[in-house]
Amino acid sequence: MTDLHTRPHHLPQLAAFLAAGVSGARARLEEFYLMMADGGEASFAFGSKIAAVNAVLDTIDSGSRVLVWADPMAPVSRHFDTIRTRTTGVTFDPVDLSDPNQLSTLVCDNSRLLWLEPPIGLQRRIPNLQALIDCARGHDLRIIVDNAAAGLSCYQPLGLGADMMLLGGDEAAPVAVVTANQPYLMFARERLRFFRDHGGAGAADAAAYGTLQALVDAGLRAAQKSATATALATALASHPAVRRVDYPGLPSHPDHHLLQRDWQAADGKLTVLLDRDLAATTAVVAHLQAAGLATAAAPGFLTQIDHLAAGRQQIPAPVRAEMGLDDGLLVITVGLEPTAQICAAVDRALAAE
Repeated sequence: MTDLHTRPHHLPQLAAFLAAGVSGARARLEEFYLMMADGGEASFAFGSKIAAVNAVLDTIDSGSRVLVWADPMAPVSRHFDTIRTRTTGVTFDPVDLSDPNQLSTLVCDNSRLLWLEPPIGLQRRIPNLQALIDCARGHDLRIIVDNAAAGLSCYQPLGLGADMMLLGGDEAAPVAVVTANQPYLMFARERLRFFRDHGGAGAADAAAYGTLQALVDAGLRAAQKSATATALATALASHPAVRRVDYPGLPSHPDHHLLQRDWQAADGKLTVLLDRDLAATTAVVAHLQAAGLATAAAPGFLTQIDHLAAGRQQIPAPVRAEMGLDDGLLVITVGLEPTAQICAAVDRALAAE
């Protein structure tokens, strides 16, 4: 892995883009993403995550098949299952490519896209992108990486050979589709341009300007979150109240070598399985809330903790277990609070039980 702060020379250009004002901000946001993205050819900013997702899907024909290795509970996966499957002739097949050699056995004649959203699922898996690309090239299969969560400070999938990636902020912020510098993507680029300009889904200048403002310190925030998540994961991995920690930044994670090879840094989210029942885990979360953590306010800035089983108690416990939603399962998305403060708050919450 390399230092997150590899592109400080882009900050003067970003300052110039901001000084130009709101008018034309969408085009400047697209240009800035191209400057930041290794291997990018064109960038198209849409008004929302779903608008960007739909634009990518509309580059393929009815009857096509999309292989999806992503968190099945994430909004994009649910959009595939509940809306796009019903309204188009496209089929979405969830796959597990922990072994990249499995891809060749899953591709059919009508397979057109492989959709990745790393780190993937509760186990925070990292795809072996190089191996997947080697297989995909022999099957006319395009690889789409939803990089909105990790961001370019952590991961540069186009530079590794992916065909398209999504970049942006939260679900309501502009999200851009950036395509690789490949001639076979010319038709896809023309479709994306048409959908952005004529489909009513292009990002508004005001929203794009807000995204440009947020990019000023994006690298610093990514570095802080990565350092905090790594410190917290390391501490929790040896804690007696913790059964397992899934975080690619830990040497014990099965994809740690891929993180070291392909990523600039791990992201700020980890999965923790406590040795606690539902009530005791709920009490831990309550202690964290009292300490000012586990909040949903100011997403991206304050630490958020999702007790998955507690939010799905309508699902019978045996079914939750089959889904991997153990009663002690927590997903921690670290914020920008001081690392020592977060680690100490979690340690006190565990000691209180």
